[in-house]
Amino acid sequence: MEISKIGVEAMIFFIITSSCSFAFQKETLQAKFQANHLYWAQNPPSLEMSGEAKLIYENTEIRADNIKLNLENFDLVAEGKVDLQIGKNEAKGEKLKYNLKNRSGVIFYPRGREENVFYKAKKAYISPELIELLDASFTTCDLSPPHYQIKSNKIKLYTKKEIIAEKVTFYVGKIPLFWIPIFVRNFKKENKLIFPSIGYSDFAGWYMRSGYFFYASPKFQGTFHLDYREKKGWAEGIDTSYKLKRGEGELRTYFTKETDSKEKRWRLKLRYKHSFSKFASLRISLDRLSDKYFLEDYFPEEEEEDDEIPSSFISLNYRKSDYNINILFEPEINPFAEGDIERVPQIKLSLPSQKIKGPDLNFKKGAEITNFKKRKDNIIRTESFLELSRSFTILKRLRLGTQAGYHLFWYNSEQEKKGYRRIPYQKLSLSYQIPGGRKENYTYLLEPYINYYHSTEDKNDFSLPFSLGDYEKKTEDIHPPNLIKLGAKSHLYYKKKSFFSGNLGIGYDLTKKEKKLSSLEGNLHFTPSLPLLDYINLYFLYDYYDKEYKKIISNIDLKGKNWHINAGIKRDIDEEENDFILQGGLNIGKKWRISGYNRYDLETKEILEENYSIWRDLHCWAARLSIKVKPEREYWAMFYIKAFPQIWVEFYPETAPYVYPHIIE
Repeated sequence: MEISKIGVEAMIFFIITSSCSFAFQKETLQAKFQANHLYWAQNPPSLEMSGEAKLIYENTEIRADNIKLNLENFDLVAEGKVDLQIGKNEAKGEKLKYNLKNRSGVIFYPRGREENVFYKAKKAYISPELIELLDASFTTCDLSPPHYQIKSNKIKLYTKKEIIAEKVTFYVGKIPLFWIPIFVRNFKKENKLIFPSIGYSDFAGWYMRSGYFFYASPKFQGTFHLDYREKKGWAEGIDTSYKLKRGEGELRTYFTKETDSKEKRWRLKLRYKHSFSKFASLRISLDRLSDKYFLEDYFPEEEEEDDEIPSSFISLNYRKSDYNINILFEPEINPFAEGDIERVPQIKLSLPSQKIKGPDLNFKKGAEITNFKKRKDNIIRTESFLELSRSFTILKRLRLGTQAGYHLFWYNSEQEKKGYRRIPYQKLSLSYQIPGGRKENYTYLLEPYINYYHSTEDKNDFSLPFSLGDYEKKTEDIHPPNLIKLGAKSHLYYKKKSFFSGNLGIGYDLTKKEKKLSSLEGNLHFTPSLPLLDYINLYFLYDYYDKEYKKIISNIDLKGKNWHINAGIKRDIDEEENDFILQGGLNIGKKWRISGYNRYDLETKEILEENYSIWRDLHCWAARLSIKVKPEREYWAMFYIKAFPQIWVEFYPETAPYVYPHIIE
């Protein structure tokens, strides 16, 4: 039976019962269809559509020249300009065999898109969570022809999860650039497509760094590194990441035998975290190096981030709603780091702040015991504290805060007798918010404050076999013995947008006979609505008695449509720094970008750091050439695909603007 020239959209419900002439087994199919011609058949029961045919079932839409649907098993065959759309994902092909119920099938010569990936293949097997492509290629470039594409014998697209491609060749235009056995790209996590990196440095000479990604399963994958340095020879390493039922981690190795020194240099890095339950967890961090200069020579980017040899530790944590226990072992596993202090172990009990409802007080308490070890000496220190505090507001603007506590330290070592320090302390704070009112479009707020600190210390006569350094808390740092601190916070708004914010503070030490005033500390931030000016920052410490600034950190940030400049100074007497820093970038047209960074010593009149970068935007990817002149000469070229996130076109080539200190009060 034929129904001709159906030019309007029709709705059909196939209600399947045992009494139906089609003899379906109590199943129901709701489908929406449209076509120029419809054909009905009873043996087998089927529906055939031709001429601009369209069928919609739930979130699946199929368009083709011809569609034939079997009404017994819901298999369909679509031919001629097939367009399959499932949710937001779409694929075009020449022929489609598909089952509406289990949502699986095969499409021939498909072209489609998954997330921001465009693909085409000879054949694709489709299921609800997987598209498997054979003799395929994909790219993130939306041009035709694309700037680049990745060809593979088999590609698996897991919907909204990841791409796994086997025997991959990377093409730039029609030129094959490199081959890798497997490629994986996760849609949700950060990915890195490894391009061979070529460059030069004073340490290595000419070098090439390359890597191959391997994929065993979603729970185990990694990268094999094979690098060559002109002055040092070959180096290799394996990075792996893994997931277990309740844990995950990574293992990194790197090894080289330098051709010039014949020295074996290496690195082993392990990170692991494990969850035993929702209350208990374990973290392990291991970083073993052959020598103290390994990171500086071979991984300078990590050395700059850590600024020291990374620590190794095992941490066991147990957290409940009313307490938290942490056990930490931090041994020194690098033999060249002799003199560092180990914590083997440290046991810490933390209790959350509790509110005592009657007097409306906040109650805090905690305890910690640590075995510090340095070479053959050790110190056992026990620390505990109790603290009560209360704050309230009077007359809507006057805020009063009170605090009282008790801090106790016990020390024990094999060489000395037991020692102790007892520190009762108090704090009283008072602040008042003064509204400046509104004048035209400006709103001003001022909040002066005064804080009073008091503490006493009682300790016996003892000495430690070694200094605890940063682990030891000085009494003055924890609780000032008798100090008044005055300050003021201020805010200025223009049309409800921040125009200025500032904080000034100075202390008055009642325990001193002379020079009772501390340095004046200020932190000012300007964001005026002026053309080209983004912000101005100023932080300073001014010594009233020496009549000089102990520290000044200041910079100005300027922005135009195609350029960006940040200039500032950093002066720190204690750190012996007096530098002028200039960094900026310029967009040339829509494709080119240059940026630079310079640090100039105002005392010695010489440049301490100098580097530049040139970017070339190539629509879906980019190339970067970087040149570092000082402190040592280095230059390299790198390529990036925008869809595979990593360090991507940062405005500041090496160093971000200063992070300014903040006044605590």
